[in-house]
Amino acid sequence: MALLKISFITLLVFLAATLSSQISQSSPHPATATSALVDPQKGLYFLTQGFHLPVKGSDWINSNQENEQGVLFELKARSTARFSVRWEAQTASLTLENYAKKWIRDYSSYGFDLLGTRTFSENQNRGLLIDLFHPKSNVQMRQVVFMQSPRVVVLSCSDEKPKFESTLPQCNQLIRNFSWTSPSQKAP
Repeated sequence: MALLKISFITLLVFLAATLSSQISQSSPHPATATSALVDPQKGLYFLTQGFHLPVKGSDWINSNQENEQGVLFELKARSTARFSVRWEAQTASLTLENYAKKWIRDYSSYGFDLLGTRTFSENQNRGLLIDLFHPKSNVQMRQVVFMQSPRVVVLSCSDEKPKFESTLPQCNQLIRNFSWTSPSQKAP
C-alpha cells in the first residue's frame, strides 16, 4: 500500500509539473525552442544579458533576425519600421559620453547626418539619445545608449522619414521600459 501511495504521489508531481509548464506557455525543458528564455518577444530573453526589455504586449514582433549580440523587431503594422537591440561588454572603462564619441564621428562616413544628441534619465537609468538621418535612403533613426559598466546596450529605432514621426512614440515606449537587472537577478 505504501508503494502504491508513493507511485501515486510521483504521478501527481509529474502531471503537475507537465501541466504547469503548458499552462504558463513555457517549455517543460528550459532554454528549448518553446521556452520564454529564448524568445525575445516574451521579455525574459534579455535577462541573461543583464537587462530587461519587455516587448510582449507591444506592436513589435521578432523578425527572427538575431545573433549573439543583437535582436531585430519589426512593427506589426508597418514592415519598414525597425527596432534593434544590441549589447556588448566594453573592455575599457569609459563614460557613456566617451563610449559614444568613439563611434558618433563615424556616422558621417556611413552617410548619416547627426541631428542631435542629449543625455537623459529614465527609471533611474542614464542614457544618451542620438537622432540621425540618412538622406540617401530617406531613413530617420533614433539610437539610445545605456551603460552599466562593463555592459552597454544600444536600442535603435528606424523608419522611413515620412513615417518616423508616427513610429517614434512606439519606439519611445520600449525605451522607457528598459531596465538593468541586478547582478543577483537571474532569468526564471
